[in-house]
Amino acid sequence: MRVDVYVIEDEHHEALFRVASRLLEKTYASGLRTWVLCANEHTTHALDDYLWTYKNSSFLPHSIAGQAPEGLNPPIQISTKSIKKEHDFHVLLNIRESTPEHCEGFERVLDLVTHQAKEAGRARYRTYRAQGFILHMHTI
Repeated sequence: MRVDVYVIEDEHHEALFRVASRLLEKTYASGLRTWVLCANEHTTHALDDYLWTYKNSSFLPHSIAGQAPEGLNPPIQISTKSIKKEHDFHVLLNIRESTPEHCEGFERVLDLVTHQAKEAGRARYRTYRAQGFILHMHTI
């Protein structure tokens, strides 16, 4: 499995959500379903709000996992919980500071490392490498 680690140099408080949104635009445009893993409920709701307002010229169909209206299954789901192999998501976008559980069921992992949490990012990198994943680093 491929893991892309994005090191965010921008220290602005919205930088994490801005980068996450750009990556979600790309996965959505490619027809890939994406599970977004957040550290807590506050971040989950803040990202949900951000995705509704970050860009006037585009729309990313998303919901907080389990909260979509009945019959809808948006291609972007935001959650604090990991999901196991039996899912229909292609990409895992990790925006929390710990290594995601059950990431082996995804085709690809996108892992965001903020300027403030580089040590945690290094620890995740070592974990991914020890698991034999193909790693690619990007500095933004």
